[in-house]
Amino acid sequence: MLTGDERSGRVVTLCGVQGCCPTVEFSGLGIVLRDDFGGRVQLTEDQWADLLHKVWRGELA
Repeated sequence: MLTGDERSGRVVTLCGVQGCCPTVEFSGLGIVLRDDFGGRVQLTEDQWADLLHKVWRGELA
């Protein structure tokens, strides 16, 4: 897995079948999730790591 410094500046676009394309933006300040309608959520590195662990453990199904 990439460290925060290695991810900094990356933007991942997650286009789905319904035409929505939310993004995940990585910066030195944390991770920002954006939707197509201007919604924005900023996570710290610790919150992001916690979310990933919950996904990997199947806790969000």
